[in-house]
Amino acid sequence: MLSLFKNNKKNEKQKKIEESEMYFRAGVAYFEKKDLINSKRSFEKAILLNPENSDAIHNLKVVMKKILIEKKKNLRKSQMLNGSLNKESINNITKNKFGISSQEKKDIDDKQLSLPNPDELSRNQILKILELPSDAVEEMIKEKINNEFKRWRTKVNTSDLKKRYEAETMLSILSKARRVLIK
Repeated sequence: MLSLFKNNKKNEKQKKIEESEMYFRAGVAYFEKKDLINSKRSFEKAILLNPENSDAIHNLKVVMKKILIEKKKNLRKSQMLNGSLNKESINNITKNKFGISSQEKKDIDDKQLSLPNPDELSRNQILKILELPSDAVEEMIKEKINNEFKRWRTKVNTSDLKKRYEAETMLSILSKARRVLIK
């Protein structure tokens, strides 16, 4: 009698594992068809039936990230269509992605205040920022701008918002330097 009970338990567990595998395969199929909602549901059912299904757990995480990305895209599109996409709303969209604390946000705002506004810079101020003498020749200016552009361009994609802001500001300054200093 005890062995019959063990066999039933074993059969139940095996059935749940097989059913979990079916839901896992369904989740993959939905994902391939870009049906993220049904894919998520299928992976959740697979995990519910077999919490040790590491593939389903991994795929559920992937689907959740994909859903979040799609939500952000849709939000941006709707904001662009209704004209409400502005700096504040972009900050709100990206805030959770980078996990910015209120202190970091304040530091970023302080940093923004300390960097010069590229539109308000004079020729001499630009030369000073580029560490060039006031009598620099055009070839020297071009070389310096190109070198600085290469240096700052790589920093624009960093997740550190302070560095990203600094890089974007420097690229704006370099853009203005090209317009003002090179004829």
